[in-house]
Amino acid sequence: MIHAHSTSYFLATIIKILNPKIVLIWHEHYGNRAQTSKFNKLVLKICSYFFESIIAVNDSLKTRSENRLLSKNVYILANYPTINSTLKITTLHGAYNKKIVCLANLKYQIKIILIY
Repeated sequence: MIHAHSTSYFLATIIKILNPKIVLIWHEHYGNRAQTSKFNKLVLKICSYFFESIIAVNDSLKTRSENRLLSKNVYILANYPTINSTLKITTLHGAYNKKIVCLANLKYQIKIILIY
């Protein structure tokens, strides 16, 4: 199994093509993909055919992946816990004592444009 992040999907896809038994999961947490070239967007779309699933970090990225890419399995795993700055309390959603904390790409995407 390969869990590729952001732009590492390209190398992971080549590995998947060379060894079809590998399960490829792409973790999308870069909300500024609208700034990439048309060629890069095309490469991502072609590579997405080989993704077993996509993990997005928010609703916008999930919707964009479902609408623009070829993988049929798209899920959300939020990068950011809810933080109450007044009380300094962090709330991690999920079942009691059963939480996965994934804090990749710690810079918060302020503006997400929904265009590939």
